[in-house]
Amino acid sequence: TGHLEIVAGGANGNIYAWDYQGNLLPGWPVATGDFISSSPALGDIDGDGALEILQNSQNDRLWALEADGTAVAGWEGGRPYPSTDGLMPSPVLADINADNLPEVFLPTNDGVAAWSHDGNPLPGWPVVLASGHGTESSPAVADINGDLAFEVLVGSGDERVHSLNEDGTVTGRWPAHAGERVVAAPTVADIDSDGDMEVIVGAAYTLHIWHCTDPYRIQKIQWGTFHAGTRRTGLYDPVPPVWGTGDSDVDGDVDLADFADFQSCFPGSSGSVSMEPRCWFFDFDRDGIIDLDDYAQFHVRINGPVADVPDGTQ
Repeated sequence: TGHLEIVAGGANGNIYAWDYQGNLLPGWPVATGDFISSSPALGDIDGDGALEILQNSQNDRLWALEADGTAVAGWEGGRPYPSTDGLMPSPVLADINADNLPEVFLPTNDGVAAWSHDGNPLPGWPVVLASGHGTESSPAVADINGDLAFEVLVGSGDERVHSLNEDGTVTGRWPAHAGERVVAAPTVADIDSDGDMEVIVGAAYTLHIWHCTDPYRIQKIQWGTFHAGTRRTGLYDPVPPVWGTGDSDVDGDVDLADFADFQSCFPGSSGSVSMEPRCWFFDFDRDGIIDLDDYAQFHVRINGPVADVPDGTQ
Protein backbone atom coordinates (compact mmCIF):
# COMPACT_ATOMS: atom_id res chain seq x y z
CA THR A 1 0.00 0.00 0.00
CA GLY A 2 3.04 2.29 0.19
CA HIS A 3 2.74 2.87 3.94
CA LEU A 4 5.44 1.97 6.46
CA GLU A 5 4.95 -0.20 9.53
CA ILE A 6 6.45 0.16 13.03
CA VAL A 7 8.10 -2.71 14.92
CA ALA A 8 9.23 -2.56 18.56
CA GLY A 9 9.80 -4.75 21.60
CA GLY A 10 8.27 -4.05 25.00
CA ALA A 11 9.15 -4.39 28.67
CA ASN A 12 6.44 -7.06 28.90
CA GLY A 13 8.43 -9.30 26.57
CA ASN A 14 6.20 -8.85 23.54
CA ILE A 15 7.26 -7.82 20.03
CA TYR A 16 4.71 -5.54 18.38
CA ALA A 17 4.04 -4.54 14.79
CA TRP A 18 1.63 -1.73 13.90
CA ASP A 19 0.42 -0.28 10.65
CA TYR A 20 0.69 3.45 9.91
CA GLN A 21 -2.65 4.07 11.63
CA GLY A 22 -1.56 2.41 14.89
CA ASN A 23 -3.43 -0.85 14.38
CA LEU A 24 -1.73 -4.11 15.33
CA LEU A 25 -0.88 -6.20 12.30
CA PRO A 26 -2.33 -9.72 12.03
CA GLY A 27 -0.27 -12.23 14.04
CA TRP A 28 1.10 -9.64 16.49
CA PRO A 29 2.18 -9.23 19.24
CA VAL A 30 4.60 -12.16 19.59
CA ALA A 31 5.64 -13.21 23.10
CA THR A 32 9.33 -13.85 23.82
CA GLY A 33 8.98 -14.62 27.52
CA ASP A 34 11.19 -11.85 28.90
CA PHE A 35 11.97 -8.14 29.00
CA ILE A 36 13.04 -6.31 25.79
CA SER A 37 14.91 -3.00 25.75
CA SER A 38 16.86 -3.31 22.48
CA SER A 39 15.87 -2.34 18.95
CA PRO A 40 14.89 -4.82 16.23
CA ALA A 41 16.70 -5.23 12.91
CA LEU A 42 14.81 -5.87 9.67
CA GLY A 43 16.03 -7.52 6.50
CA ASP A 44 15.40 -10.34 4.07
CA ILE A 45 17.53 -13.01 5.72
CA ASP A 46 16.09 -16.03 3.87
CA GLY A 47 15.88 -14.65 0.33
CA ASP A 48 12.10 -14.88 0.02
CA GLY A 49 11.75 -11.26 -1.06
CA ALA A 50 10.06 -10.18 2.20
CA LEU A 51 11.48 -8.58 5.32
CA GLU A 52 12.10 -10.60 8.47
CA ILE A 53 12.34 -9.15 11.99
CA LEU A 54 15.27 -9.92 14.32
CA GLN A 55 14.82 -9.14 18.02
CA ASN A 56 16.63 -10.33 21.14
CA SER A 57 15.12 -10.68 24.62
CA GLN A 58 16.40 -10.70 28.19
CA ASN A 59 16.18 -14.51 28.40
CA ASP A 60 19.18 -14.66 26.06
CA ARG A 61 17.28 -15.66 22.96
CA LEU A 62 17.29 -14.13 19.50
CA TRP A 63 14.08 -14.29 17.50
CA ALA A 64 13.60 -14.20 13.72
CA LEU A 65 10.02 -13.59 12.66
CA GLU A 66 8.14 -13.31 9.40
CA ALA A 67 5.80 -10.40 8.66
CA ASP A 68 2.87 -12.43 9.98
CA GLY A 69 4.59 -13.13 13.32
CA THR A 70 5.51 -16.75 12.59
CA ALA A 71 9.07 -17.98 13.11
CA VAL A 72 11.52 -18.04 10.22
CA ALA A 73 12.48 -21.61 9.32
CA GLY A 74 15.33 -22.71 11.61
CA TRP A 75 14.53 -20.04 14.22
CA GLU A 76 11.58 -21.69 15.93
CA GLY A 77 11.58 -20.85 19.64
CA GLY A 78 14.40 -18.36 19.19
CA ARG A 79 18.14 -19.06 19.07
CA PRO A 80 19.96 -19.16 22.44
CA TYR A 81 23.16 -17.15 22.76
CA PRO A 82 25.78 -16.56 25.50
CA SER A 83 24.45 -14.39 28.30
CA THR A 84 24.60 -10.61 28.10
CA ASP A 85 24.27 -10.32 31.90
CA GLY A 86 21.37 -7.93 31.63
CA LEU A 87 22.86 -5.81 28.83
CA MET A 88 20.70 -5.40 25.75
CA PRO A 89 22.68 -4.56 22.60
CA SER A 90 20.70 -4.58 19.37
CA PRO A 91 21.15 -7.14 16.57
CA VAL A 92 22.86 -6.25 13.30
CA LEU A 93 22.50 -7.66 9.77
CA ALA A 94 25.31 -7.89 7.21
CA ASP A 95 26.31 -10.24 4.41
CA ILE A 96 29.95 -10.97 5.19
CA ASN A 97 30.30 -14.33 3.43
CA ALA A 98 29.02 -13.31 -0.02
CA ASP A 99 26.07 -15.70 -0.10
CA ASN A 100 23.67 -12.85 -0.94
CA LEU A 101 21.85 -13.31 2.38
CA PRO A 102 22.60 -11.22 5.47
CA GLU A 103 24.01 -12.87 8.57
CA VAL A 104 22.95 -11.85 12.08
CA PHE A 105 25.37 -10.46 14.71
CA LEU A 106 24.79 -9.78 18.39
CA PRO A 107 27.26 -8.90 21.19
CA THR A 108 27.28 -11.14 24.26
CA ASN A 109 28.68 -10.92 27.79
CA ASP A 110 32.22 -11.56 26.53
CA GLY A 111 32.22 -11.23 22.74
CA VAL A 112 30.03 -11.48 19.64
CA ALA A 113 27.74 -14.25 18.38
CA ALA A 114 26.74 -14.71 14.72
CA TRP A 115 24.21 -16.84 12.86
CA SER A 116 23.48 -17.66 9.25
CA HIS A 117 20.04 -17.16 7.72
CA ASP A 118 18.92 -20.65 8.81
CA GLY A 119 19.66 -20.06 12.50
CA ASN A 120 22.94 -22.00 12.61
CA PRO A 121 26.04 -20.38 14.13
CA LEU A 122 28.55 -19.06 11.61
CA PRO A 123 31.84 -21.00 11.45
CA GLY A 124 34.30 -19.45 13.91
CA TRP A 125 31.57 -17.78 15.98
CA PRO A 126 30.72 -16.89 18.73
CA VAL A 127 33.95 -15.02 19.44
CA VAL A 128 35.24 -14.38 22.95
CA LEU A 129 36.88 -10.94 23.15
CA ALA A 130 37.21 -10.28 26.89
CA SER A 131 35.71 -12.66 29.40
CA GLY A 132 33.27 -10.92 31.72
CA HIS A 133 33.41 -7.61 29.85
CA GLY A 134 29.98 -7.30 28.28
CA THR A 135 28.82 -4.45 26.10
CA GLU A 136 25.76 -2.65 24.80
CA SER A 137 27.73 -1.61 21.72
CA SER A 138 25.94 -2.90 18.63
CA PRO A 139 28.39 -3.67 15.82
CA ALA A 140 29.10 -1.80 12.61
CA VAL A 141 30.12 -3.80 9.53
CA ALA A 142 32.32 -2.45 6.72
CA ASP A 143 35.47 -3.13 4.72
CA ILE A 144 37.84 -0.83 6.61
CA ASN A 145 41.16 -2.16 5.34
CA GLY A 146 40.67 -2.65 1.61
CA ASP A 147 40.85 -6.45 1.62
CA LEU A 148 37.48 -6.62 -0.20
CA ALA A 149 35.96 -8.43 2.77
CA PHE A 150 33.78 -7.02 5.52
CA GLU A 151 34.91 -6.55 9.11
CA VAL A 152 32.69 -6.54 12.22
CA LEU A 153 33.50 -3.62 14.55
CA VAL A 154 32.28 -3.64 18.13
CA GLY A 155 33.06 -1.81 21.35
CA SER A 156 33.61 -3.66 24.62
CA GLY A 157 33.73 -3.27 28.36
CA ASP A 158 37.47 -3.99 28.16
CA GLU A 159 37.94 -0.36 26.96
CA ARG A 160 38.68 -1.37 23.37
CA VAL A 161 37.08 -1.40 19.93
CA HIS A 162 37.53 -4.76 18.24
CA SER A 163 37.52 -5.63 14.54
CA LEU A 164 36.73 -9.19 13.46
CA ASN A 165 37.06 -10.91 10.11
CA GLU A 166 34.46 -13.15 8.46
CA ASP A 167 35.86 -16.23 10.24
CA GLY A 168 35.91 -14.54 13.66
CA THR A 169 39.66 -13.88 13.71
CA VAL A 170 41.00 -10.49 14.73
CA THR A 171 41.69 -7.97 11.98
CA GLY A 172 45.31 -6.86 11.76
CA ARG A 173 46.27 -3.75 13.80
CA TRP A 174 43.15 -4.07 15.95
CA PRO A 175 41.79 -3.76 18.65
CA ALA A 176 42.03 -0.02 19.22
CA HIS A 177 42.25 1.28 22.80
CA ALA A 178 39.71 3.83 24.03
CA GLY A 179 40.93 3.93 27.63
CA GLU A 180 37.42 3.60 29.06
CA ARG A 181 34.36 1.40 28.67
CA VAL A 182 32.86 1.53 25.16
CA VAL A 183 29.07 1.32 25.22
CA ALA A 184 28.13 3.07 21.97
CA ALA A 185 27.94 1.56 18.51
CA PRO A 186 30.83 2.39 16.16
CA THR A 187 30.17 4.47 13.06
CA VAL A 188 32.10 4.13 9.79
CA ALA A 189 32.22 7.25 7.61
CA ASP A 190 34.49 9.79 5.93
CA ILE A 191 34.01 12.67 8.36
CA ASP A 192 36.98 14.80 7.29
CA SER A 193 36.39 14.57 3.52
CA ASP A 194 39.87 13.19 2.86
CA GLY A 195 38.46 10.31 0.82
CA ASP A 196 39.38 7.69 3.42
CA MET A 197 37.34 5.89 6.04
CA GLU A 198 37.23 6.72 9.72
CA VAL A 199 35.89 4.67 12.63
CA ILE A 200 34.11 6.84 15.22
CA VAL A 201 32.89 5.68 18.61
CA GLY A 202 31.76 7.22 21.86
CA ALA A 203 33.24 5.80 25.06
CA ALA A 204 32.07 6.51 28.60
CA TYR A 205 33.18 10.18 28.60
CA THR A 206 35.10 10.73 25.37
CA LEU A 207 34.75 10.52 21.62
CA HIS A 208 37.35 8.56 19.65
CA ILE A 209 38.17 8.63 15.94
CA TRP A 210 40.55 6.24 14.19
CA HIS A 211 41.74 6.93 10.67
CA CYS A 212 41.77 4.14 8.10
CA THR A 213 43.88 4.48 4.98
CA ASP A 214 41.46 2.64 2.70
CA PRO A 215 39.41 4.84 0.33
CA TYR A 216 35.82 5.47 1.38
CA ARG A 217 33.16 3.88 -0.83
CA ILE A 218 29.54 3.53 0.22
CA GLN A 219 29.56 0.01 -1.26
CA LYS A 220 32.11 -0.99 1.39
CA ILE A 221 29.63 -0.40 4.21
CA GLN A 222 27.05 -3.04 5.15
CA TRP A 223 25.83 -1.59 8.46
CA GLY A 224 27.52 1.75 9.08
CA THR A 225 26.23 2.90 12.46
CA PHE A 226 23.68 2.19 15.18
CA HIS A 227 20.43 0.88 13.69
CA ALA A 228 21.96 0.71 10.19
CA GLY A 229 22.03 4.37 9.14
CA THR A 230 21.40 7.94 10.11
CA ARG A 231 17.63 7.47 9.78
CA ARG A 232 17.84 4.74 12.49
CA THR A 233 15.34 2.50 10.71
CA GLY A 234 17.10 -0.77 11.57
CA LEU A 235 16.56 -1.80 7.95
CA TYR A 236 19.28 -3.77 6.18
CA ASP A 237 19.40 -2.06 2.80
CA PRO A 238 23.03 -1.48 1.82
CA VAL A 239 24.24 -0.14 -1.50
CA PRO A 240 25.00 -3.40 -3.32
CA PRO A 241 28.63 -4.38 -3.75
CA VAL A 242 29.94 -3.49 -7.18
CA TRP A 243 29.05 -6.77 -8.87
CA GLY A 244 30.28 -7.28 -12.38
CA THR A 245 32.17 -4.04 -12.98
CA GLY A 246 35.62 -5.64 -13.17
CA ASP A 247 36.95 -2.78 -11.02
CA SER A 248 38.07 -4.82 -8.00
CA ASP A 249 40.17 -2.05 -6.46
CA VAL A 250 37.31 0.45 -6.92
CA ASP A 251 39.57 3.08 -8.46
CA GLY A 252 37.24 3.99 -11.30
CA ASP A 253 38.77 1.97 -14.14
CA VAL A 254 39.56 -1.60 -15.16
CA ASP A 255 43.33 -2.01 -15.35
CA LEU A 256 46.23 -4.41 -14.73
CA ALA A 257 45.64 -4.42 -10.97
CA ASP A 258 42.13 -5.70 -11.60
CA PHE A 259 43.53 -8.23 -14.09
CA ALA A 260 45.72 -9.70 -11.34
CA ASP A 261 42.67 -10.11 -9.10
CA PHE A 262 40.71 -11.64 -11.96
CA GLN A 263 43.41 -14.23 -12.55
CA SER A 264 43.26 -15.33 -8.92
CA CYS A 265 39.46 -15.62 -9.10
CA PHE A 266 39.31 -17.49 -12.43
CA PRO A 267 40.70 -21.03 -12.18
CA GLY A 268 39.85 -22.00 -15.73
CA SER A 269 36.94 -23.47 -17.63
CA SER A 270 35.64 -25.28 -14.53
CA GLY A 271 34.55 -22.00 -12.93
CA SER A 272 35.40 -20.69 -9.49
CA VAL A 273 34.05 -22.70 -6.58
CA SER A 274 34.90 -20.06 -3.97
CA MET A 275 33.27 -16.65 -4.24
CA GLU A 276 35.40 -14.44 -2.03
CA PRO A 277 34.15 -10.84 -1.82
CA ARG A 278 36.96 -9.64 -4.12
CA CYS A 279 35.62 -11.96 -6.82
CA TRP A 280 32.18 -10.33 -6.82
CA PHE A 281 33.50 -7.72 -9.21
CA PHE A 282 34.05 -10.38 -11.89
CA ASP A 283 30.77 -12.28 -11.61
CA PHE A 284 29.14 -10.36 -14.45
CA ASP A 285 26.17 -12.73 -14.80
CA ARG A 286 25.78 -13.08 -11.01
CA ASP A 287 25.54 -16.86 -11.11
CA GLY A 288 27.90 -17.39 -8.19
CA ILE A 289 30.89 -18.66 -10.17
CA ILE A 290 33.64 -17.08 -12.24
CA ASP A 291 33.55 -18.95 -15.55
CA LEU A 292 34.20 -18.48 -19.26
CA ASP A 293 31.19 -16.19 -19.65
CA ASP A 294 32.70 -13.84 -17.06
CA TYR A 295 36.11 -14.15 -18.74
CA ALA A 296 34.59 -12.88 -21.98
CA GLN A 297 32.92 -9.95 -20.22
CA PHE A 298 36.11 -9.01 -18.38
CA HIS A 299 38.11 -9.19 -21.63
CA VAL A 300 35.80 -6.59 -23.19
CA ARG A 301 36.11 -4.27 -20.20
CA ILE A 302 39.88 -4.32 -20.01
CA ASN A 303 40.57 -4.33 -23.78
CA GLY A 304 37.51 -2.55 -25.15
CA PRO A 305 34.94 -3.94 -27.60
CA VAL A 306 36.20 -6.11 -30.42
CA ALA A 307 35.88 -4.19 -33.68
CA ASP A 308 34.07 -5.76 -36.61
CA VAL A 309 36.62 -6.97 -39.16
CA PRO A 310 35.54 -6.93 -42.81
CA ASP A 311 35.52 -10.43 -44.27
CA GLY A 312 35.98 -9.28 -47.88
CA THR A 313 32.43 -9.99 -48.94
CA GLN A 314 30.05 -7.42 -50.36
